[in-house]
Amino acid sequence: MRSEKLIVALDFARETDAKQMVRTLKKDVTLFKIGLQLYTKAGPAIIKAVQKGEHKVFLDLKFHDIPTTVAKAVMEATQYGIFMLTVHAMGGKDMMERAVEAAEEAAEQLALVRPKIVAVTVPTSRQDVGEIGITGSVPDTVVRLARLAQEAGCDGVVCSPREIKMVREACGSDFLLVTPGIRMGDEEDDDQRRVDTPKAAFEAGANYIVVGRPILRASDPVVAVQKINASIHGLDPSMVKEPTPEPEPEAEPAAEESAPVEAAPEPTPEAKPSPEPAPEVSPEPVPEVAPEPVPEPEAAPEPAPEAAPDPTTEPEPEAPAGEETSPADES
Repeated sequence: MRSEKLIVALDFARETDAKQMVRTLKKDVTLFKIGLQLYTKAGPAIIKAVQKGEHKVFLDLKFHDIPTTVAKAVMEATQYGIFMLTVHAMGGKDMMERAVEAAEEAAEQLALVRPKIVAVTVPTSRQDVGEIGITGSVPDTVVRLARLAQEAGCDGVVCSPREIKMVREACGSDFLLVTPGIRMGDEEDDDQRRVDTPKAAFEAGANYIVVGRPILRASDPVVAVQKINASIHGLDPSMVKEPTPEPEPEAEPAAEESAPVEAAPEPTPEAKPSPEPAPEVSPEPVPEVAPEPVPEPEAAPEPAPEAAPDPTTEPEPEAPAGEETSPADES
């Protein structure tokens, strides 16, 4: 559920946080406020970054200076195509008139829609104006400054929820009332003093509400925005339910059969260090060996001399040729 009446204040010190919040709320929020802290940190580039995705920018820099300086500042701001900007009502009627004229001139030259100019009356953190030399009560001061801003041609003013009815009665139904100091009723007020709920602010006649900390510090900013949008549309914020985390699936019961015992992984052998290479040793010279003398062949033994025949022995008569010796003769 989206609303054109909710302005989310991007009160961050880091540009990345602001961009992330815009992405988070892009489906539920149209208007975002860029204030002094973020603009000083990130510069004009943050305006273009927020405008992506058809978002509108409320540039809340509260210009308060001599008329010429404020007029030039408004001309520079107008060129960024912003939806709305603030000047300070205590800067006086002339300053506010010059601011409106400068916005109209710049928008015409650039063929842009003129930004709405709203004047800040008394900040919601202040409960007494006597400290700054103003006589009268805070509500009376707010109404007096609102009338002055209307005479100067401003589109509306910024006032707390507690002065909405009085300003509406004094300035009529066409005068824009932008209301900060919005709390949901269950958080601390911090430095805000004149506060109320979104429902009370719109019932009193606010056109826009500016909400920062109740959204930025919420555990779920999307849910916080949806609750505020429900209030704007006259619905019960309690109808918006925070998302319930999905339960984790239950683990299946272990089977009765004993699970096989996994073998213990074998230890990885430690890599042995490579042995250091042995130093090279020069080979010892091999001593030359003298060849062994080859033995000479032994001399063949001389034949033994034949024994001389015994003279006492008569030689056997030789058999005559052709005659064979009979066996009987051998007996």
